[in-house]
Amino acid sequence: MIQAENCTEFAQLSEENARTSRRFGKTPWHADSHVQLPIPELVSCPINSFAEPRKDQRIGKIIYGTGRRILPARQTGEALLNQLTSWVLLAGAALLALEPTLWLVGTWHREGYDGIGVVAFALVAGLFTWSMASPVRGDTTANPRTYLLLAATAVIRLAAQVLDVNAIGALLLAVDVYALAYLARLPHRSRSLSPFWLAVLFCFSLPIEPMLQRVVGYGLQQISAFLACGMLTPFFDSLTCSGVRLQVNGADVLVDLPCSGAELVSITAFIFAVINTLNKPTAAGAAIGSAACLIFALLGNGLRITLLAAGIANAETLPFHVMDKLPHTMIGLSMIGLTSLALVLLTRAFPAAPVRAVSDGPTLAGGIIPTEGCRPHRSWIRLTFAGVFLSFALLVGAVQPQPVDASPHLSSPDIPLVAAGFLAETRPLTNQEQDYFTRYGGAAKRAGYGPFGLLLVSTSSPLRHLHDPTICLTGMGYAVRLLGTDHATKSTVYVAEKTPVGAPAERYTVRVSYRSDEGTLASSIAEVVWLWLQTPATRWTMVQRVVPDHPAINSESALLWENAMRRAFNLS
Repeated sequence: MIQAENCTEFAQLSEENARTSRRFGKTPWHADSHVQLPIPELVSCPINSFAEPRKDQRIGKIIYGTGRRILPARQTGEALLNQLTSWVLLAGAALLALEPTLWLVGTWHREGYDGIGVVAFALVAGLFTWSMASPVRGDTTANPRTYLLLAATAVIRLAAQVLDVNAIGALLLAVDVYALAYLARLPHRSRSLSPFWLAVLFCFSLPIEPMLQRVVGYGLQQISAFLACGMLTPFFDSLTCSGVRLQVNGADVLVDLPCSGAELVSITAFIFAVINTLNKPTAAGAAIGSAACLIFALLGNGLRITLLAAGIANAETLPFHVMDKLPHTMIGLSMIGLTSLALVLLTRAFPAAPVRAVSDGPTLAGGIIPTEGCRPHRSWIRLTFAGVFLSFALLVGAVQPQPVDASPHLSSPDIPLVAAGFLAETRPLTNQEQDYFTRYGGAAKRAGYGPFGLLLVSTSSPLRHLHDPTICLTGMGYAVRLLGTDHATKSTVYVAEKTPVGAPAERYTVRVSYRSDEGTLASSIAEVVWLWLQTPATRWTMVQRVVPDHPAINSESALLWENAMRRAFNLS
């Protein structure tokens, strides 16, 4: 310690100390400095007697001997600007995420969107909290991509608002999770996580399985049936494979939409995302693992269908029926366990990606914007960006949707005036149905023929208008069960049952067929979408027939009604 005898000598020693520090790239109070700098002992001197710091020295004045720093008023103002910028950015991000979040939460308890959404969201929240509770390793800060991510998500959310596609806005919430993971420095904590795979894991809070079934379900049906046919060939001489229909020893086995493998693919991918979130694989390892994940899921579903088909073909020799709930579920769970084990063994062979330390980036501690070492004009630039971002977020919420995939407004489908001996009685659509067809085009008509019911929906945008009837029936309180497919009319057959309180039980048989204007028939919405993607201008019509289970309606009357519908809409 060097004793300064007066304030002038103290100022000279301070200036010499600062010059030496800049030469060796160390600050006077740096604990790891290898240069022994003369530290003058603190004396009582007026602040204006200190040597003036250089203009490029933005560190504030130091009270030597204490290690404390006094920030000048200019840096205090910058800190306030940065905190204001943080709050403005958070407000804009919250506005952009509000509507997609509400839609996403609604899908977790909406009929027809059954999946693992709540489980995925809870797991992401739990992993995030688990990692945040551990200390940061080393002197690292978060990745400085905040502004780019915010700008990109804002523009894409505007496109989602214009296109009126809720799934796009909800999917972008995964980008928010990615940014938050970096801001929280999750890759650099003792219990580290991969921000990218954590965001992928969040994607499974969306209704992934129904989306897969609608868009690629028919293709998955074909693949699963092909794999099952190949696995059955060595064991059965009497085997005929025709598309998604298998005939094994005279038994008819249909690889319908629920057996397409969409569920096993989504669950396997979910487990793979969990593994990678913890293991943090390299890009090459993740690419190989992703391909293997899809292959394992498809092979697992093919093996599942093989076991079910073999069980159906040998139903008389087995003490149980493989399509009963318990054996059917156990076979499915076994395939999930088998594919998960294969994934775990595969991912253990891949090394983890190295974690790169990133400096000068924002963190969640102390706000989104760094408060030290900022130039005044940069602080104002950041605040200006935040203001523009907030204004843009408000604009996105005010934009009126203009969906490009809406169907043209079509004329109402024609219905037969008489069928099965009953005159047609037109029945009105609900207000919700009227609003939907007014907004997104298409056309619909509902009619009754005595005890029988008919619903027609025509559209050139099947992804907007057509859906599985189980969604509406389940929403009305019915328990819906799939019976199978009528190959003669390409119709999917369901049974809907409900027992109202204080009223007799209701039971209906519902048949659904899809027909294009060119005469092509399809048995499911997945097949319709598959064909529509090849010829997008095609108009499709859903023909839904409802037959009540009533003592007054015998099998002959029901067959007479079904034959009348076949002739009227060319369903055979």
